[in-house]
Amino acid sequence: MKDEESHSSGSEDETRAREHERLAALPPLLASPGTAGTGLRTGSRSNADDEVKHQKLSRLWYLSIRLATPYWRNSTRGKYLLLLVVLLNLAKSGFIVAFSYAGRDFWTAISNRQETLFYAKALQIFVLICVAVPFFVLYIYARDVLVMEWRRYITSQLLQEYFHAQAFYQMESTAGPSKVDNPDQRICDDVRSFVEIASDLFFTLMSSVVDFCSFSWVLTSIAPKLYAGLIAYAFAGTVISWFVGRKLIHLNFVQLQREADFRYGLVRVRENAESIAFYGGNVREKMALDQRFASALENFLDVLRWTRNLNFWIFFYSNNIQIVPVLLVAPIYFAGTIELGSLNQALGAFNHVLDSLSLIINNFKRLSAFSASVDRLGDMVEFLENPARTVGAVGADRVGPRVFLKDQDIAALKMGSDDVAEPEHIVREESALAAAPLRIDSLTLKTPDDSARFLVHQLSLELALNQKMMIVGPSGSGKSSLLRALAGLWNAGSGRVFILPRASVMFLPQKPFCTLGTLRDQMIYPRHVDELTIEEQFSLAGDAALANTLEQVGLAGLAEKLGGFEASRDWSDVLSTGEQQRLAFARLLMRAQSGLTSFAILDEATSALDSASEELVYSLLQRQPNLFYISVGHRVSLAQYHNVLLRLLNDGAGSWEFESITEEKKAQAAAVSRFQL
Repeated sequence: MKDEESHSSGSEDETRAREHERLAALPPLLASPGTAGTGLRTGSRSNADDEVKHQKLSRLWYLSIRLATPYWRNSTRGKYLLLLVVLLNLAKSGFIVAFSYAGRDFWTAISNRQETLFYAKALQIFVLICVAVPFFVLYIYARDVLVMEWRRYITSQLLQEYFHAQAFYQMESTAGPSKVDNPDQRICDDVRSFVEIASDLFFTLMSSVVDFCSFSWVLTSIAPKLYAGLIAYAFAGTVISWFVGRKLIHLNFVQLQREADFRYGLVRVRENAESIAFYGGNVREKMALDQRFASALENFLDVLRWTRNLNFWIFFYSNNIQIVPVLLVAPIYFAGTIELGSLNQALGAFNHVLDSLSLIINNFKRLSAFSASVDRLGDMVEFLENPARTVGAVGADRVGPRVFLKDQDIAALKMGSDDVAEPEHIVREESALAAAPLRIDSLTLKTPDDSARFLVHQLSLELALNQKMMIVGPSGSGKSSLLRALAGLWNAGSGRVFILPRASVMFLPQKPFCTLGTLRDQMIYPRHVDELTIEEQFSLAGDAALANTLEQVGLAGLAEKLGGFEASRDWSDVLSTGEQQRLAFARLLMRAQSGLTSFAILDEATSALDSASEELVYSLLQRQPNLFYISVGHRVSLAQYHNVLLRLLNDGAGSWEFESITEEKKAQAAAVSRFQL
């Protein structure tokens, strides 16, 4: 028992410490008035705990309003649907009140043995049911449609932000406390949970308010003392429920995170099944998944324990409802002041009003899950809306006003405080340079960690249209980082990059990517058939053009073997890495031949190809008169396809060398490529 208490105390201390660190890192716009810049380092421990709870609740409320309001502000359809739901809810509540009065007379007729009145009231109740059923059914239908529309709006906006300025890439490459884990779960599960629970709570609250107003009048007209006792009972129940179950909010947040981590581990095993099998790493991976699953179960056990404690009170509270109102109203019934029908109506009104006042008690478990979803969505939105993320990023100015944060909040988030200097960043400008497709001025790249080691220091160069550059250097020298800077994916540093517009530049990474869809989709990626003009559908995506390009890169007969260009497969599994790299070159060739691409950047794009295949694809590139390319690689044989060389020295000072590749060196490289074992 002592060990369990000690463990519980330690867990609470660790949780409190994590909350302090988290709140200290919150942007100023989320801090409570009077607390900005003060932190939580002063005052007593109880005061610090109170401040943590206050800021936590303030943040949840703030994020809930911020996530909810854009749809209701921007969607006309949503406003009409909400109005329809409100009207149907009022009609529903009106029918419920009418049922209570009809039921009162019905039971009074039974009590007084009034047969004629009994059948008349039974017929009245039947007619009320026939009239009320369409309103009840349409209320549920309209409410569900509204929930669906709301979820579609938030999901589409999040997806827009997720793909804006390469946020999906930055989210994965970010490390440390600001990292947003499992964005797929946040967009799919957390949005659904937020919308469903928020709308259900709102509709429940709306019904509770209407029922409270309607049945309070009914109840006070029958038994005023019963109404006063009801208020006291509901208030005491709400306070005790909050005290008993308040920790569930944090535990549900942790549970969502640990379940997502476990699922992410399973996904990684599936995606890297072959590599794990070759390494024989099945035991190691199972141990890692066992640890993640055990962590999730450990936290879930805490959820169960606190839910158990809460259920003790909820069951006690809810079952006493059967006897408490009867005890309060029985004296006036036995005194003959009211009849059986009025007693039954009073009990029904009591239950309706009590349900309205017990909103928190009845929905406490859902509120804790809702809070966790809001917290996780809020983390993601704050990351997406951070203006510092989009400084110098590709496409940062191509999307309209942000949909979650207001302009003044964006400014506050960007500046942080008056004494925070504007961070250094890389200025990347797209322009149609006449003579030079690429110019770099005083470019400095640093590692994004605390050491801030120089990768490249004060790099300046300009490449003419007839120059094709090869970048070499030891592993870790910054070759890939330089390519990311050219693509607008790397902002740790300073300097200026002048490059052709993004639409005319194509990147071929070492690890090829196959999108979901048909073989035709793979060939014309990143474009889609629906985006092509009629002429392009024949010249760029026509079967003859596609088959000819596949034949050029050594993939003749691929379409016929796999079912044609409309065949859909998991292409990352169907094709080998070498075939995927050839397919990537086929994409590049098609875009170059159609004039869509004039600049290609290849990051070890032939690493899985043999020397003959490498010579084949590079010779195809050299035949494209308007195609300029840069290659990163370790193979000496690549030098024969380039005429300038950029060497990164990896000396910690960011040193580099830029030189021409002579014909003699090209010949030596060609000789190496012809050497076959």
